[in-house]
Amino acid sequence: MAMGPETMQLVQAISGIIGSVIALTIFLSPIGSFRRIIREKHTAGFKILPYMVTLFSATLYIYYGILKRSSIILTINVIGSIIELFYLGVYFRYSSTQTRVSAGIKLAAFNMVALAAIVLATVFVTDYVRTIVVGTMCSVFSVAVFAAPLSIMLQVIRTGNVESMPPIPLSVALMLSSIFWFIFGFTTSDFFVATPNALGLVFAIAQVVLYHKYRQGPIDTDTALEMEAGQAQDEDSISSPDTVEIADDGPGQAQTQLVVEEEVVVEVVEEGSSEVQTEEVEEGGGEGGEREEEEEKEEEDEEEEEEEEEEDDDDEDEEDEEEEEGKVAEEGAEAAKEEEEEEIKSSSS
Repeated sequence: MAMGPETMQLVQAISGIIGSVIALTIFLSPIGSFRRIIREKHTAGFKILPYMVTLFSATLYIYYGILKRSSIILTINVIGSIIELFYLGVYFRYSSTQTRVSAGIKLAAFNMVALAAIVLATVFVTDYVRTIVVGTMCSVFSVAVFAAPLSIMLQVIRTGNVESMPPIPLSVALMLSSIFWFIFGFTTSDFFVATPNALGLVFAIAQVVLYHKYRQGPIDTDTALEMEAGQAQDEDSISSPDTVEIADDGPGQAQTQLVVEEEVVVEVVEEGSSEVQTEEVEEGGGEGGEREEEEEKEEEDEEEEEEEEEEDDDDEDEEDEEEEEGKVAEEGAEAAKEEEEEEIKSSSS
């Protein structure tokens, strides 16, 4: 059902106001970086070119808003230009002389000269042609700005790392801004606003999707192999013959089987008793058990051999002692006989 004029105007106003509020938050999003510049009083490592580009886009849309007599387009871009000029002022205030000169040349070449050329190129034509020319330039420039993160998106797909992407709240804000500005351009039949924001919506959605897909970072080869091995083990545990189905034996006994990765845990809970039987079955357990038994047998055999050797040594020591005692006894007996013989000889003499 087609919307009436009043409904159309209401949609235009609501979408334009909401789009302007979201655009304002996007303009203000870098304020933290410039507060840091003011606090630290230097701009080391800070890039000012994106803010020059944003200023050029805002001033171009101011000119387009004047031609279209659109207060919404004119208002938000005037505010955005003031904010960008503040950012540039802070940068020039705390940058070095050499950096300030270089940035000033870029600002003059990129904004003033380019904008003056656009105005001079359209001043001698009709209002309709002027609007078409400026609107086309706004659209082309907006699409170029929306497509600027395309190289970063390709890098994210290649590396699986989202650190180089804009913050996710900014991507979401760009997506919402594109939605409401598309509605505004569509309802006002301004396709120089609707078309670039439709493409901007596609790029913003792509950024959000990439962020959610790769936010956990890249997975190295070893981790991927471990994950694949874990999945294979899970499938084996499900289809393994070690999975035993146990039925209830009666109303007084309930048995539950839990299969956790490579272990089969059987819990038996009886009424009036808490008896739990746990059986663990590991992969390769049979071979490991046989090896352990063989090692235990070898250890036992070695211990027995050592004990036998110790016993043999003890027996040999005892035999040696007995032999020595026997020799001592024989020597004592011989000595006694000699003494008796000497006594007999002495008595006979």
